[in-house]
Amino acid sequence: MKNYSFTKTAIVRTPIEEKQMDLTWEKIQSIFSKKENREALFIGSPNIYKALVMWETGEAFQTEEELKNLKGSLYKYASRLANRSTPFGMFATVAAVDLNSETNLDIAASTFGRFTKFDMYFLGSFLPVIVKNDAIRNALKYYSNNSIYTVLDKYRYVEYYFKENVRFHKISEVEMSDYLELIFEKAKNGVLLSELADLLVSDEISLKDAQEFIDTLIQSQFIVTELEFTITGEDYFEKLLRIFSEPRFDFYEAEVIKELITNLKSKINSLDTNNSNDPALYTQIHELVNEELNNVDISKLFQVDSYRKIYKGSVSFKTLKNLRPALSVLNKLQSVSENNNLKEFKRKFLERYEEYEQPLVSVLDPDIGIGYAKTAGAKSALVDELLIGGVHSDASQISMDSKKTFLFKKLLQATKNNLQSIELTDEEINKFEENESLYPDTFSAFVNIFHENGVEKINLKTASGPSANGLIGRFSHLDTKILDLCNEVSSIENQLNPDKIIAEIVHLPQARTGNILYRNFQRDYEIPYLGNASVDRDHQIAIDDLYVSVKSGKIVLRSKRLNKEIIPRLSNAHNFVSNALPIYHFLCDLQNQNSFGFGFSWGALQNEFDFLPRLTYKDTIFSRATWNITKTEIDHILAAGESKNTEFINNFRKNRNIPDLVYISQGDNEVLINFNNELSCNVFYYMLKSENFVQLKEFLFEENTITGNYCNEIIFTAHKNIEKKAETIEANQFVSNENQQGVATSFSIGEEWLYYKFYCGERAGEELLKRGIAPIVEELKEKGIIDKWFFIRYYDAQGHHIRFRVLLKNSNLFTDCIRIIRQYIEPLEQTRIIWKTQTDNYLRELQRYGYEAIEKTETLFFNDSDCTLKFADMIEGDTGEKIRWMFCLLSIDHFLNDFDVKLEGKVKLFNVAKTGFGKEFNRSGKLNKQINEMFVKHESEIENFLDPNLMDEIYEPLLEILHERTEKNADAVNQIKELGKQHRLPTYLDNIMLSYVHMICNRIFLTKHRIHEMVVYDFLYKHYSKQLHTGKREKTTVTEELIS
Repeated sequence: MKNYSFTKTAIVRTPIEEKQMDLTWEKIQSIFSKKENREALFIGSPNIYKALVMWETGEAFQTEEELKNLKGSLYKYASRLANRSTPFGMFATVAAVDLNSETNLDIAASTFGRFTKFDMYFLGSFLPVIVKNDAIRNALKYYSNNSIYTVLDKYRYVEYYFKENVRFHKISEVEMSDYLELIFEKAKNGVLLSELADLLVSDEISLKDAQEFIDTLIQSQFIVTELEFTITGEDYFEKLLRIFSEPRFDFYEAEVIKELITNLKSKINSLDTNNSNDPALYTQIHELVNEELNNVDISKLFQVDSYRKIYKGSVSFKTLKNLRPALSVLNKLQSVSENNNLKEFKRKFLERYEEYEQPLVSVLDPDIGIGYAKTAGAKSALVDELLIGGVHSDASQISMDSKKTFLFKKLLQATKNNLQSIELTDEEINKFEENESLYPDTFSAFVNIFHENGVEKINLKTASGPSANGLIGRFSHLDTKILDLCNEVSSIENQLNPDKIIAEIVHLPQARTGNILYRNFQRDYEIPYLGNASVDRDHQIAIDDLYVSVKSGKIVLRSKRLNKEIIPRLSNAHNFVSNALPIYHFLCDLQNQNSFGFGFSWGALQNEFDFLPRLTYKDTIFSRATWNITKTEIDHILAAGESKNTEFINNFRKNRNIPDLVYISQGDNEVLINFNNELSCNVFYYMLKSENFVQLKEFLFEENTITGNYCNEIIFTAHKNIEKKAETIEANQFVSNENQQGVATSFSIGEEWLYYKFYCGERAGEELLKRGIAPIVEELKEKGIIDKWFFIRYYDAQGHHIRFRVLLKNSNLFTDCIRIIRQYIEPLEQTRIIWKTQTDNYLRELQRYGYEAIEKTETLFFNDSDCTLKFADMIEGDTGEKIRWMFCLLSIDHFLNDFDVKLEGKVKLFNVAKTGFGKEFNRSGKLNKQINEMFVKHESEIENFLDPNLMDEIYEPLLEILHERTEKNADAVNQIKELGKQHRLPTYLDNIMLSYVHMICNRIFLTKHRIHEMVVYDFLYKHYSKQLHTGKREKTTVTEELIS
């Protein structure tokens, strides 16, 4: 946490009512006698509200047997009003407060506010009413469905349909045609139906036929109206009014719709002028709506969010003083894990595409790509509906590392000694390293603050990422302070990623989900997918503009149009995993690739113990005390019957040492249970009836806390500190001419480039180079068959292999080339040095090196491969292996000299390189210490080896082959440098050079290439830094222009 700070605004979430630890039927009646609580109940559940009124008026529920279910429901709603802080309608609120020297959270004296809007479910039903009128349809603009992409000769896209009021999606496709392409391109920027018809009308196509064809496209959702939902930025009703105020809607039918929208908006806005309203006002609006739409469900008509204004509201910095070290400890307890979906995606991607960039839509397509997560392949009418499960095992699998083992031992010890709490000490925690890479750029520290024996304590729930906006974005419309905080977070994230674009994912999976997805703050860029963007066209990133690759174990998403890496973000707390479309699921998973935050979990141990003690560090709780209730125990309690449930439950509670007050946890919902309260015991009994497993969690708010007599949840926003960086060229200034004439992107067997994969062991690869590749290359050169060749070492799903590529002078020499290669390779196959030989297509890495630089790059690879072959023939044994890594340093140094990189430039280059590898390998203090000790051990050798005046003459042959490489590289190097000066490379020349350096390392080292690179780059950084500071080498001025 050393490199992190907190913003000056915190979010405090509290229930509407003060806590109620002993909810009797009389107290429940008192709670719902309040006008604002009756309104809250009506909005939360109109049916329960109606039942309450019927009981009050004597219409129903007059016997105890009839009343018990109503009592149970009202108990849970009353508990929600008093004991749960998670925002829901008018049951709980959010408030923005300052961080200050003192805490001031006088909730009782705060001002209540609310924001009412129509439920997205209703709006989904309202939209067809608007567009059913022909005049309005003709005035609307239509857009291409933003999920469209091309597969072979078809347009493929997603359309939605409703079944039993639930929105489902299906993949549809249509044959491409000239007419359809015209419409698709024209509609990208919005177009009237008349303009679309004009595109099609000709001597062969009448206006009527054109209109019927367009109607078909509308019905199949190939084109959609501008009225499709927007879930970022502008409120949807405001959007409707803005559109219908345009001159093109200056006609009667549009005025009727505009008047209806204005009337509905006025009615719903009037609700917010009062702190509370009689439910009759909602009923009146419901009746007005039903005049236009029949049978609108009133429970799906209104959406209310609530907030408080706390006078001079603040939380003390002292709280952060305790929170910061707690976050560091929680970080140390985390075991690094990788998202299984992303892990499997990377495996499949590398297996099929290797490191070559591909269109995202093609990769995720279930037919022509690798799909994502549980994506289905081709449809099969016969068997698709069969419910065939996978292989199931009842055995639970627990994977243990040192941290999990430590916690497991602590848990066993606590169980053995019947401890209620596990206390972590600094001595225990300091055995583990803090992993800075686990912290997202911004995150929310999500806590409860409570008092125990008069001492302020923190319950640290999560450090929630990958963006702090995930927890606060949904409430940005309630308070300008929250909106300002969201914008501050977005700005910080942009500054921390200056060479990348952070783009908001805009997608509406279900109509009602829009209630929690809506956020009125905007990022600069958006990725719309079955949802309307709220930014202009230039700031929208279409899904068919996204390209994906896997480089150095990381998934890289790039916008082809903007030529920048894209970081997707979903700034709300939507649980996107369930039934998500593959593209949406992938983008949401990808946002968590680097770090998504963390919280404490017992993991697989969670359900293996009857009791999990409280886990604490000083005055911070990481995990509340938890009691697991099994199906056997549930059945035992239920068997006692309703009449004896209170007595039986309390005997069970005492035997299990469960306190009087606990939450019963059902997913993310928690209901407070008081076992000394008969009604509460009855509620507990009935909640058990539908469960096979239940968890009880301790209640923390018995004493008053910083929010007085109110429970609380508090969100602190943390962010990585922004480092000042030197001015750099904007990445979109780089141009990689993808239409470069005469530059082939790939070569198949029989074309100019011939490509072999020779599978062998790592050590066997060196034998292959000496006994196979070297004589092959020599003969092919002597006979004038090839112009260039190069090799790399690589690992794929089948294992280690040498990739060998040759450029034929003429494709007619193909057969001669193969014959010579077979002549030398066959004996190596027979002796099993090579266990598999495979030919493949050569796909050039054009996105990495650029169209204009690719042939020059291949020349560099050719000359370096020649050089590496000669080096391999010079060394042997253990001495040779030591020379190997020394030669790598020397080779890189000479290569950078070829590019005229000065000493300052080398320091800068390897600072970037070593930092990148540090993140990749999570370099801790221990690893840093080891590398530092290694450098000190070899420092004098390195200095002598890299200084031609000090180098032992025995190594002069190494200098000779490097000088020879320099001479052969000269023309290509000069041309690449010139392209760099003109910004005609895909990225900075520094980045291109690091890619070249990476390939030098790849050819020289036999194994553990990434680890070798990490050490080599670190050594070079330390060596060059020392040379720079001592002035021992180049006598250049600081003002001399560097390669950049």
